[in-house]
Amino acid sequence: MLCCYRVCHLAGTFMRQLYNCQPELGITERDIFCVQVAGLCHDLGHGPFSHLFEKVVKEVYKKDWKHEQASLELFDKMVEDSELGDLFQDEEINFIKELIHSKEGQRTGKKNKEFLFEIISNERTGIDVDKFDYFARDCHALGFSNMFDHKRFMLMARLVKCDDDKLHICYKDKELENLIVMFQTRFILHLFAYKHSVVCALDKMVCEAFLLADEYISTQGDDDKFYSLTKSIENMGAFGRLSDSVLYRIRDYQLSEEDDDQKKRAN
Repeated sequence: MLCCYRVCHLAGTFMRQLYNCQPELGITERDIFCVQVAGLCHDLGHGPFSHLFEKVVKEVYKKDWKHEQASLELFDKMVEDSELGDLFQDEEINFIKELIHSKEGQRTGKKNKEFLFEIISNERTGIDVDKFDYFARDCHALGFSNMFDHKRFMLMARLVKCDDDKLHICYKDKELENLIVMFQTRFILHLFAYKHSVVCALDKMVCEAFLLADEYISTQGDDDKFYSLTKSIENMGAFGRLSDSVLYRIRDYQLSEEDDDQKKRAN
């Protein structure tokens, strides 16, 4: 996923900027490396058609399943199935997983450097490199003008001790206009792209196709069992084999005569 490479790059750029500007904070090369790995892996758990697949799973299981859960499970699988685990100490593995998905107050790593959790996915302010990436990517793809300067924004960032007596990523007051533009960009993307009526209609059609095809389309897991589309979240071997191309499998699947009515609905 190209977006993960870009988030990894932006995370490294942001971390090194903070490292160079405030060396007294003790940011280490291992800190930078772990944050970059988290940026590379944070969206591993996206299923076919990204967030749309989450809607399908929630519709079937009636539970609040999120792609971050699959990201953690896939990361565990990579560590287990490869030599990746040899590159990290156990506490670093745990730190990377907490960077991928965790809630403030539940974290066990980097108690003195909690600002590191504000780089990839900032639940405190919503300002993070993941947004910087998709703003630039989607504006370029859609032909929208992206006036938000994320490079300058990162250069103007500093770590400041706030009212809670913790260090947080803050920005110089002269970046106020750039900050406003950032949130305006997000609003425009949601208004004219993500929440556009045609996009929402297509989302609904694909969701319905997935739900109707769920029991017919299966993928083999690493335990040699076969899992339906939504049950693939139970086995990361099966889940990891899913991609947007599953829509073509649905299109080309031959249903039996007794299922002809359902086939007509799916089409």
